[in-house]
Amino acid sequence: MKKLIYILIAVFGVAFVACEPDEVTINTLDPAEAELIAAELNTPDVNVFEIVQTTDAEQGNETEQAVALSWTAASGDNNGDLMYYVQMDVAGNDFANAATIPLAQNGTSELTRSLTFGELNNASTKIGENLLAIASALAVNYDEANDFEVRVEIVLGNAIAKTYSNVITISVTPYYTGLPDELLVSGAALSEDVAIASTDGVFEGKLNLTNDTFRFFAQPAETNISYNYEYFESNGYTIDPLLENANDAEMNFNFTGSEGPWDFVLDTNNKTITLIEVVAPDNLYIIGSLTGWDPATAFPFNNNGDNTFTIAVNLVDGDQFKFIPTLGTWDGAWKEDPNNPGSIINEGGDPNISGFLPGQYLITVDFNTLTFEVKAINELYLVGSLTGWDPATSLTMSKASTGVFSIKLNLQAGDEFKFLPTNTGWDGDFGDDPNNPGFSFDGEGEKNLSIDTAGDYIVSYNYTTNTIDVSPIIIPTELYIVGSFRGWSNDAGNPQLTEMAPGVFEVTQDFSMDDEFKFVKSNSGGDWANDMGENSNHPGVIEQDGESNIKIKTSGTYKVTVNFNNGTIAVVLQ
Repeated sequence: MKKLIYILIAVFGVAFVACEPDEVTINTLDPAEAELIAAELNTPDVNVFEIVQTTDAEQGNETEQAVALSWTAASGDNNGDLMYYVQMDVAGNDFANAATIPLAQNGTSELTRSLTFGELNNASTKIGENLLAIASALAVNYDEANDFEVRVEIVLGNAIAKTYSNVITISVTPYYTGLPDELLVSGAALSEDVAIASTDGVFEGKLNLTNDTFRFFAQPAETNISYNYEYFESNGYTIDPLLENANDAEMNFNFTGSEGPWDFVLDTNNKTITLIEVVAPDNLYIIGSLTGWDPATAFPFNNNGDNTFTIAVNLVDGDQFKFIPTLGTWDGAWKEDPNNPGSIINEGGDPNISGFLPGQYLITVDFNTLTFEVKAINELYLVGSLTGWDPATSLTMSKASTGVFSIKLNLQAGDEFKFLPTNTGWDGDFGDDPNNPGFSFDGEGEKNLSIDTAGDYIVSYNYTTNTIDVSPIIIPTELYIVGSFRGWSNDAGNPQLTEMAPGVFEVTQDFSMDDEFKFVKSNSGGDWANDMGENSNHPGVIEQDGESNIKIKTSGTYKVTVNFNNGTIAVVLQ
């Protein structure tokens, strides 16, 4: 009878999905046709192996030889070629989830096999993944000593029969060759590091990328382990074509796409790395408890034209909110990234954005960096030549409406001024944009605002639109209201506002929904000279010439107050 010995394959350095042992499929023979006699696996001189991982700070021993296994020749009564393999599994598992190494594409006829520390480590990781996938009571413990069993398998000819050698036991202290639960993306391609956590083996996050290099670092950072382009390429990942090997000393990723925000997905299950460009929406709205959670009544942001959006809102205790790109629908809602506070994501559910004290806030959403900022704007001050340029003596501006501040000034020709968020110092001061007059600017080269002609002026600033307005005003001795409620008849019948205090006029008036009105300084028929209304860009601010009508949304009785001391108009339903 011809006899044959068979060695099972232990595959190292390759990721596997199946949890069954890696074996060569055979054609079963009738016992009368072939009888196989197993080889004898020799016990090595050293059977305890500790794998040292290569990190950014240390060269490990993965490439060094750990052990040279040897065995006696197999025998049998069949003239076919004998191919040898090595098999390894955790002790006590009876090789049910073994890993194998092919010694050549179809096995080897040699009677010895040298294994590196890295091959032992990769086999340990493969076995551990197999056990975890089937929820086995057994496990591979990384960074601890584990007992593994090793045996040799021999295959006859074209895998028509096989048998096994005796079993030896070795001790291996492995490290996990996969990725940690959290990665830090860092490099010159990003303005700041970005932490990305794994959910079921998938890392998803937002990266604001420029054409430069980066790589991934294990968290916590003290592990000194990074993962470069070569790591993922050698582990069989399909990498987005916009990411190339930088071929520098660290084998970093090199980003070659359009600079800006990108959705990043690293899928360890399917072994893919993909990028999807984030395109800023044309519009943005805030929706939340402050809007009744109704997409149809969401408040619009101002589109600043540079992929940023701003809006000023009043928040009360407990208010929550998020952002939507289309009025009337929840589709594509943006909310805070729970793993990166201050960043926005448009997948998943909650959390909503919350946790702010009652007050007035400016909300800025930046799609260049996929971030948002909520800044308190409860006060605004004006400082300049008329205050001696001293923040402590700066003038308090009045709240005309949400995010809009105004003040009435008597200015002399050549007077200059700018704005301060507090009166305790110069931090955050801003003036006129030298390249876009009428817009605020807080960077180097900002301009002071000034006037050429002495007189009374209303100065206002709108946080939502980032605009400044300086308008001359003639303060009347009398004031009348004229509008659609009287068919825009400008005659002696127009209601007169009562001067409640110097420069402060008031009237109570019935209005219907959609009524519009403004003010004139004379009740003589047809005199529209120096008529006044609302600043079209700064709601609640008095404007003379170029004004907009004031519009009523709900029918009722209103108290209308025009205050020339601070330049405001208040319309309050009684």
